[in-house]
Amino acid sequence: MLLTSGSGMGRSRFLSACLLDAKMQGALVLCAVAVNGEAEFSLMRVLGLSLLQLAPELAERAASCAGTALSQILPELDTDSPSPENSKKVERASAMEAMRALLVAVARERCLIIAVDDFHRVDEPSAACLALLAREADKHRLLIAADRKSVV
Repeated sequence: MLLTSGSGMGRSRFLSACLLDAKMQGALVLCAVAVNGEAEFSLMRVLGLSLLQLAPELAERAASCAGTALSQILPELDTDSPSPENSKKVERASAMEAMRALLVAVARERCLIIAVDDFHRVDEPSAACLALLAREADKHRLLIAADRKSVV
């Protein structure tokens, strides 16, 4: 779901109201605000840290499905002890797949909503990871909701 409008039209407020309703219905809602100039996977890292804070046990279980490449984005979920193999930078595609696997595993256990405010500012690897998730959202209890400023 993508909300688009000009500045000051209430996109963020509308999205917040929808998310509050989803939380009241029992969904797990992960929220992040995109910021220009952030590092690779910065938005996905914020979402992952939110998952760790809101549902730590679920995050730990889901991380077992994601593989070691997840540690590039979320070292807090690295269940293996640090080793040279785990600490070296992995390919972007592997990190994206690991984050996708983590969030899909969460969505298998609980309705998951990922909300992104100011999507027009998302870093490219995070946008690509969200696109991977969006392709299979209808197969899981997963909704990706975002708002972005309309381009005139």
